[in-house]
Order: sequence, then C-alpha cells, then structure tokens
Amino acid sequence: ALFFIAGAAICYFVFAAYALGLVQKNQSGVLWWWLSAALLLLLAFDEIYMIHENLSGALEIREQYIFLLYAAMLGALLWTNRGRALKRAPIFFFFLFAVFAGISVVADALFHEGVIHAFGRELDYEQLTESVSAIFLSCGFASMALVEMGMRPLANPE
Repeated sequence: ALFFIAGAAICYFVFAAYALGLVQKNQSGVLWWWLSAALLLLLAFDEIYMIHENLSGALEIREQYIFLLYAAMLGALLWTNRGRALKRAPIFFFFLFAVFAGISVVADALFHEGVIHAFGRELDYEQLTESVSAIFLSCGFASMALVEMGMRPLANPE
C-alpha cells in the first residue's frame, strides 16, 4: 500500500503545481493528475482494507473481476493521456507493472496465499509480486511527472 500512496503523492504534487500556477495551466491536465492520485489512493485503500476480497464476497464474484475493473480504470486513465503515457520511460514502467500485477493475480488464483523461503524468512509471493508491481506503477507516474514538470527522465533522452 505504501508504494501506491507514494505514487498518489507524486500525482497529487503535479496536480497541486497546476492548481497553484507553478506549471502552465492545462485544465485536462489538472483533472487527469487529480484522477490519477484518486485511483492510486483507491488501490492503496484496497490493499489496506482488502476491498476486493470483501466486495467479491458480498457480490459473490471472483476477485479477478474486481482486478479487471481496476485495470480497466487504469487503462482508461492512461489512454486519455496516451501522448505522455506511451513515451519510452513511462511505458516501460507500466509494462513491468502489468507483468508483475498479472503474475500476482495468477499466483493468487492458482496458489492462494503461498509462501517461498528466502533469506531465512517466509515470503508471500503474491504480496511480493504485488508490491513490486506497485513500485513500477509509481515509477511510471513519476516519469510522467518529470516530463510534465519540464524535466527529462534519464531513460527518455530527446
């Protein structure tokens, strides 16, 4: 959840920069960054309060359908800003997010809350891959924020 919150904070800071006039105002940009922060906070709350588990039980549907809804929301959000989201640095991070989020969903569906032993500790591999995917998602938004603020990420020279 911490990594989703970090990504939301990055998005909120860009939103605040727009709102305070620190960046040339772009009304669609203001809304886009606010919605990005809201979606990442939703993912953080889901992680903390297990919303997808509770909602899937209440609606009697599989958790994967809730994840598909989140993926559709994220995909729609990124599609509306595809000019920036499809640049080399952000798309690399968003791709890695999709890979690790997919591994997390498949691992949870097939093995449930299984563990691996590494470094003398038990690690829940579903949680581990989920955390790694959250890091990559936040990195994708961070690289977009750098471009938005007029900076160039190292992986995106022009």
